[in-house]
Amino acid sequence: MILADKIISLRKKEGMTQEDLAIQIGVSRQSVSKWESSMAMPDLDKIIKLSKIFSVSTDFLLDDDLGMEQIIVDEKVEDTSKLVDLDLLNQYYGAYEKIARLISLATILVIISPIAYMTLDNINESLGVIIFLALIALAVGLFINSGFATSKFEFIEKEPYNFSYGVEGVIKKNLDEYQPILKRNIILAIAIFILSPAVYVLAINAGVTNNIPVYLFLILTAIGASLMGYSMIKYSSYRDILKYRDPKIQKKEGKIGKISGVLWITAIGVFFIYSFWTGNWQASWIIFVIASFLQVIIAMVLE
Repeated sequence: MILADKIISLRKKEGMTQEDLAIQIGVSRQSVSKWESSMAMPDLDKIIKLSKIFSVSTDFLLDDDLGMEQIIVDEKVEDTSKLVDLDLLNQYYGAYEKIARLISLATILVIISPIAYMTLDNINESLGVIIFLALIALAVGLFINSGFATSKFEFIEKEPYNFSYGVEGVIKKNLDEYQPILKRNIILAIAIFILSPAVYVLAINAGVTNNIPVYLFLILTAIGASLMGYSMIKYSSYRDILKYRDPKIQKKEGKIGKISGVLWITAIGVFFIYSFWTGNWQASWIIFVIASFLQVIIAMVLE
């Protein structure tokens, strides 16, 4: 009995359609149709998935001398990887929605924190410094809290896991639906970034004083950075749960994450030291642009 006939028989035995089987394996329905009509042969990794789905051995699937009356049950050690069902998936999405909001707010606080210091510089410098540090401390607290929100889902970056029936299809649907939103938000954020120095220059040329041009620049930059951060975190929550099933990607992304953490902590430190030292807040934002380019280079090198 050839593989094509075995797939048909096993699929019907489980009461599955071609679409059902395709979703579980992660291929198109047309691929399953080609396998069952002997127009194509599944790759080895797909054969392994078939053996797990139907609870038969790969030997049974590949041996044409064996028929359905000679099914060899898969006697491999039971798969102990974590199973992601729809309930856990919804919890995961909820946690990352919270993280996106926390980090978005923390980003705004970090960027606008110098406004208090600059406003009170000639009135009560000590109070200005206290408010500045309080805003930074609050932002750090939000960053830390966002880390705790993901503790339940650390397995996604460190351990093998699989999806329950239908879950992978839901994830792909959410990913496809969010991509246009991501593009729109990124375009809007970039427009705000471009607008912020333009507003600063226009305000200076209009004779606006009392650091108001700098305030406008920082507020617009904060809005743009917050929007971009929120959108990227949401998109990552849809994308990462799919790609992290590959242990090689888990290992690679772990390295990128550690290096990126050091990069951005350094960038923020340099931003504040340079800005306080020179008072050139309207130009120091270039540091984050440089950090973004370095981030891309790091990802490309480790890729």
